[in-house]
This record gives sequence, C-alpha cells and structure tokens, in this order.
Amino acid sequence: MDAELMKLLKNKPEPIAYDGFEPSGRMHIAQGIIKAIKVNKVTDFGCRVKILVADVFEKLNNKLSGDKEKNRVAGKYFMEIWKVIRMKFVDKVEFVWCPDAINSRASEYWDLVLDIVDCNSSSEFVQLWRCCAIMGREENEDLSPVQIMYPCKQCANIFLLETCYLI
Repeated sequence: MDAELMKLLKNKPEPIAYDGFEPSGRMHIAQGIIKAIKVNKVTDFGCRVKILVADVFEKLNNKLSGDKEKNRVAGKYFMEIWKVIRMKFVDKVEFVWCPDAINSRASEYWDLVLDIVDCNSSSEFVQLWRCCAIMGREENEDLSPVQIMYPCKQCANIFLLETCYLI
C-alpha cells in the first residue's frame, strides 16, 4: 500500500481515494477499526478521501427492510463510531451520500453503469455473477437483475466520485 501511494503521489499532488460502506445495522468492530486505520493512513500520505455512504445499495441487500430513514440513521451511526475511534475527520475526508451523488449526475451515472454492463460479454457474465459475493451472496443463489448489476454500480461509483485510488 505504501509503495502504491508514493507512486500515486508523484503523479498527482492530492489524489482522491475511494471507500464506501452500506449502513446495514450495527458496525462490526473490525470494520470500524480497519476503515479508520486505512483512512488515516492515506490522509497522512496526503490523499483526500471520499467515503460513499451506500444507503441505496443496502436496499438491494434488504438488511434494514429497505427503510430509507433507518439507512440514513445507520449511516450517521457509523460516522459517529469512526469519530470516537479517532478516524481523522480533517478537511481531507468527505462522506458522500449515494443518492445525492447519483441524483446530482444521474444521466452520467446511469450511462456509466450501462457502459460497464455492456463491457461484460456473455463469457464474462460468470465473473460478474461471482462479484455479487461482495453483497454477501452465494454463487448459486438466485439473484434479481438489480442485484446482478450491483458490481457494475460499485464500479461506476469510483468514476462518479472522480477517485483514483481504492482503499
């Protein structure tokens, strides 16, 4: 990670790193600590960080019954935990709510998603299906078309937020 960051910093004075999370109830202690460590590390290296609060993605996983208000409260709860465990909330860390990001550039976002979907030929579709494991799904599980698009939407988020480094 350090070598990658150093190389990136040579080419870009203040690169933007990307991370995200789905506010799906209680935070696992490892999730809280590891994300704080990683964010602090990249900001110490001089990067800015955009953290996508993927509350609309949680709806695909149906962990909070798809309730928008519960998702919003859970997202704020996660942020408060990171403050308590000393994630450096300097001006270099920005939390971006997924609906706000998508709605501000909806046409561009959906064009990106469709381009990414279109880049996957039928032979690559199996790989796309395997990527659904990031939602906690099994390969042999029945998935809706929206759930199959999930990895493509994740990929589009990186471009939408104009980031160049994944945490």
